[in-house]
Amino acid sequence: MKQVQNTDIKLLRVFVTVVRCGGFSSAQSILNIGQSAISEHMNRLETRLGARLCERGRGGFRLTESGEIAYAAAQRLLASVENFRLETSGISGELQGELRLGLIDNIITNSDSPLIPTIRNFHTHAKHVRLHIETRSPNELAQQVLDGRLHAAIGPFPKKIQGLSYEELFEELHLLYCGETHPLYHQDDISEKEVQTSEIIAHSYENSADIEALKAGSAAAIIDNVEAETLLILTGHYIGFLPAHYAERWEKSGELKALLPDQINRNSSFYLITKTGGHRHALLTAFLSDLEECKVQA
Repeated sequence: MKQVQNTDIKLLRVFVTVVRCGGFSSAQSILNIGQSAISEHMNRLETRLGARLCERGRGGFRLTESGEIAYAAAQRLLASVENFRLETSGISGELQGELRLGLIDNIITNSDSPLIPTIRNFHTHAKHVRLHIETRSPNELAQQVLDGRLHAAIGPFPKKIQGLSYEELFEELHLLYCGETHPLYHQDDISEKEVQTSEIIAHSYENSADIEALKAGSAAAIIDNVEAETLLILTGHYIGFLPAHYAERWEKSGELKALLPDQINRNSSFYLITKTGGHRHALLTAFLSDLEECKVQA
């Protein structure tokens, strides 16, 4: 492709959506076009690039090596186009465009999070801004902010990455829980050894922190989100750290119990991350201003 035209941008948007959805069929509702139209767009793009981008058929959807290269390049190009729109959105005096934010899962029940009042305030003076919010693991969020797919993200980021700015927002209390059918549930005197020899769940992004906090040898299960961990704990076979605010509903119903909460607990710091360097566009600046104000009031 010697020169990128407007029609190419449209084709690349279709391609990126198809990849993110995992195939033509799943992308139909997002793109609001039929599978035959998607196939036609993909054929045109492959002709323009002179390479087959994906395998599709009974074996499922899979990117080719050329497709992987094109997908990475397409994401950077589309992010640059969107950033241009955002950086020039303030010229008219009215905020408009799309603000792309990333979040860790299940922080809505944390009363210390300033996110709800921030978005409420932001919406009052940015009614024409479209919010795009993605829920990912901390590692994925950091990578997407770094490569420009997200403008900012909020979550626990134990590993600091060069090129990202970290601003601490709030802390989240984590306690060790077991389900009501777990052997330790009805036990009053629990020893450190009994905890260490239980089947322990660890977070993929905080694996060592979970294990070190319990002085245990290894994990019996690895998860990357709170819902999956809660499901495993509720089976009665595993124990693991959960945010206290999130586990409260199951604790009240008796389905979960915090083990030695005064002795076994830890705090997880939540950060706002943005990319360092460069010019911050008007939308992100406005959102961060609202976030700072709501953080102070919290």
